[in-house]
Amino acid sequence: MKESNDITNHQVKAQEVLHLLSDRNAVTILKRILLANTCICGDFIGVLDMSNHELTDQLKKMLSSGIIKGNIEGTKICYCISPDMTLLLQNILDSTQTAYTANQYCNEC
Repeated sequence: MKESNDITNHQVKAQEVLHLLSDRNAVTILKRILLANTCICGDFIGVLDMSNHELTDQLKKMLSSGIIKGNIEGTKICYCISPDMTLLLQNILDSTQTAYTANQYCNEC
């Protein structure tokens, strides 16, 4: 039987998510969002050891990959974990102390 070399959309998405999670800044951002259990309206400047440019760049990558949802452009910045990524990220990042429910009640994202 010949093995298919075709990569499915799901596999491409998984590869993109895993690649993003190889970045320490991305992991730090996601763990903070999960632990806060709320949508983040504002940003992490001064809280994380990264510049505004680095933070914005990382958030844009996570937004385009579907890890987070929300708005990170302009003066209104609000984002949270995408509902379909919550359980996966909690398991990968070992952040299962509380169930992440922010995306169930946030109207800003």
